[in-house]
Amino acid sequence: MPDGIDRPGLQPQLAITEAQAIADAGTVTDACGTVDVTAVADAPATNTAGCKWTQTWTVTATDACGNDATCQVTYTWTVDIDDPEFAACPTASIDLDCKPAAITQPQPIADAGTVTDACGTVDVTAVADAPATNTAGCKWTQTWTVTATDACGNDATCQVTYTWTVDVDDPEFAACPTASIDLDCNPARHHRGSGYRRRRYGDRCLRHGRRDGCCRRTGYQYSGPQMDTNMDGYCNRRLATTLPAR
Repeated sequence: MPDGIDRPGLQPQLAITEAQAIADAGTVTDACGTVDVTAVADAPATNTAGCKWTQTWTVTATDACGNDATCQVTYTWTVDIDDPEFAACPTASIDLDCKPAAITQPQPIADAGTVTDACGTVDVTAVADAPATNTAGCKWTQTWTVTATDACGNDATCQVTYTWTVDVDDPEFAACPTASIDLDCNPARHHRGSGYRRRRYGDRCLRHGRRDGCCRRTGYQYSGPQMDTNMDGYCNRRLATTLPAR
């Protein structure tokens, strides 16, 4: 008896014919002459599980003297009219950042996500739609089409688009000084961090136009900008009480 003959995609309503079963049973020989060969289905097609169907045919060969032999031919097939599905095909482009390695087929297949099919496994391939394109400046893009095909020829596609930056040049300083910068004598400190402490207010008093003895004698320590206000208030009070009227 021939093994089960798999016929993917054959619909149960597209009945197997007698001629098909006879052909699949193969050549029949007889020592005394020709034989008459017939075939009949043992039962209607049966759905065994999911998309799988089966049917067995008995082929009978009878010679002129009534001697006969039988051959059972069993068919199995899949009824699948649905396309595979991409569970999470990306809808936005995927940014590969700077100077990525060349994109190869496994990358878009992985980025297209899981593919499901109601009737079994699928074959997944990917091909670039076109060479990478320079869209503007350092920006590049390329789209790949990922195709999933099941055993019955149903297919689905997912497009995966990549963007990236090609930049091999370092930034440039337009006017980086080549000579040292002379700050002259006693330059003011521009940074007052939490650890910077100043001992005297003399220079600050001069900047405020206060050359009186009050400011010159102020010896308060300070840390940070909060003491500026305190110093001004102190000096104002001292000036009001110690300076003679003019």
